[in-house]
Amino acid sequence: PDGASHSEGGLITVEEFLPHVGYCDKSGKLIDTFFDGFLFLPYSAFNSSDYAKSLEGWQFYLDDLYYENRNMDALNQAVGTVADELRLDDYKCTVFTTIIYPPSELAGDVNAQKEAIKWLMDQEYQRFLEGGYDRLKFGGFYWYREYLATGESSEKELTQFAADYAHSLGFKIFWVPYYCSRGYSSWEEYGFDMACMQPNYMGGKKDVPNLLRMAAEKAHRYGMCVEIEAGSVTDINAIQRYMDYLAAGVKYGHMNSIKIYYQRGVPGSYYSAWQSTDPWGRAVYDVTYLYAKELLMAEAPEHTFGETEYTCSGDSVSGALEPSADEPFLVELAVSPTHGDLLLHNDGSFTYYPEEDFVGADRFAIVLNFGYAKTAEIVVNITVD
Repeated sequence: PDGASHSEGGLITVEEFLPHVGYCDKSGKLIDTFFDGFLFLPYSAFNSSDYAKSLEGWQFYLDDLYYENRNMDALNQAVGTVADELRLDDYKCTVFTTIIYPPSELAGDVNAQKEAIKWLMDQEYQRFLEGGYDRLKFGGFYWYREYLATGESSEKELTQFAADYAHSLGFKIFWVPYYCSRGYSSWEEYGFDMACMQPNYMGGKKDVPNLLRMAAEKAHRYGMCVEIEAGSVTDINAIQRYMDYLAAGVKYGHMNSIKIYYQRGVPGSYYSAWQSTDPWGRAVYDVTYLYAKELLMAEAPEHTFGETEYTCSGDSVSGALEPSADEPFLVELAVSPTHGDLLLHNDGSFTYYPEEDFVGADRFAIVLNFGYAKTAEIVVNITVD
């Protein structure tokens, strides 16, 4: 934010873009395209700084965006590499740039704010043209601020001005409000061509019951899509929340609409998942690919199962259920035993302790949780003799 130098932390490389542009299977082989659109936006720490509110800061952002062999230039090279390897002669990806909110010192002067917005949009588009990016298409602009100042008459004037100017250039403008932020249901009145609701389930609202369902209902009611928010790929709880997003997309239908993904800072959650040697971390990458291609199913993947009949001839019996599938899963208890206690582990190993003096049949049931889908109940029978 101090503008002293361009940090590699904000300069995305060709190598970091490649697993986003093309999908590589678990063997490392490039087999398909992946994401087909990319939004470049400044990190929130930059945008909230005083430096970002100055002409010098805006120029720094532009220089960062069009830095040689990084960011826009690196994406163009990555798309070219993927297109060549897959023999897709005319393949291109679409890019969008950000409209940073005008500096606060211009507040009250709507004409000056409009001039600032127009200058930034012109600079972003002209520098794109000057870059000669043969594998990229300029799609339009993103309105950065995640809420609308609905109580200020100038707000609608500014957004409609930006939208009209984008349209005059032949481009679109879109917006991604946070969950139920001010003005979210009036996005069309403000001139946006598309709006996408953030559920914020990955962050502060993660414990709100039925949040993903409510976000989907609100988004569908107002003609919006729903953003997918990725987090850590090393924390199993964060991975499960991410899988909840994908499952909701399949269940409520927004997998089959415009899809927007947020994956934290550079190089991002999907890059980390692509690199991960942990099955659950890697699953974030592979399952997202299925979701992006609208191939993800609500049903659990095919699986096989080992022995589910056990005999307890003493104080306890231990076993290993040994389920098998191509995707990672957790074994979860669905129905507890009636006549004993059970210690069950995520890998399917267990120990059963019958009630004192009980003789007869007991049972418990498990499910395999693949993150975005669970199997039907699998019954395990215990005979206590």
